[in-house]
Amino acid sequence: MQFTCWKTKLALDQQFVFTTFEMTKLIPNFTLHTGRKIPAIAFGTGTSYFNRSNDVIEGIVKAFDAGFRYIDTAIAYGTEEGVGKAVKKLIEEKGYKREEMFITTKVNSHYFTYEKTMAAMNESFAKLGLDYLDLVLIHSPGMPPGYQGDFTKFLSPEDLKRLPSTPEAYQETRIQMWEALQDLKKEGKIKDIGVSNFNRFHIEQLIKNPRCTDVPVLNQIEFNPYCVDKDILEYCKENKIIVQAYSPLGSDPGRNAAKNFTRVFGE
Repeated sequence: MQFTCWKTKLALDQQFVFTTFEMTKLIPNFTLHTGRKIPAIAFGTGTSYFNRSNDVIEGIVKAFDAGFRYIDTAIAYGTEEGVGKAVKKLIEEKGYKREEMFITTKVNSHYFTYEKTMAAMNESFAKLGLDYLDLVLIHSPGMPPGYQGDFTKFLSPEDLKRLPSTPEAYQETRIQMWEALQDLKKEGKIKDIGVSNFNRFHIEQLIKNPRCTDVPVLNQIEFNPYCVDKDILEYCKENKIIVQAYSPLGSDPGRNAAKNFTRVFGE
């Protein structure tokens, strides 16, 4: 069974036992079903770095000096601009190459049409200052009715009213977003595409849709000793989808996002 996990923050100010070279060797790679490699551990820029775009720069530089090569960000985190500045600093001042890096971002499910997803991704590319991304995920299968939080903070009151409100509407939303990511992959702007917080139903529904030509390479979900979903693990294994864990050491009780989405959408 292959699954990769990442930590949202590392105590990088503490003394390291391993040298950078040793740390780099210790982090293995997994192989996506497209044949591309993905590091097993990433430096996450959510949680403690939420909307602290400038603060994340130093953290990323220290992470790379410690041996990390994988950066995980998202539109909802408010850190894409900081990640872009960190990447530029790593290349121009530290001598790293872009090809050495694996960079992921995520597009929020409130960009609920093909056109909105394309516009959101163009903005992400501009903030990151990158020509391509290694991986882009749909951040969630949808949002509960009436939800207002990190995923909707950028929306106007008018857009909030236009959000899908039924399972059927969100099914169409997901495939439109997926079609946008598929097209960006064809253009070479994204190397691989995947999902986050999707349960078995959401993935099954997606890959059985004739408009889906690319099976997700990865599903990023909460997975730890206190939150084990054997059903999604087995289904992903059957379809060669890597399960990537956030909060691998645990989180707030009852936070399992994938199961919560199942409940609110009645799917």
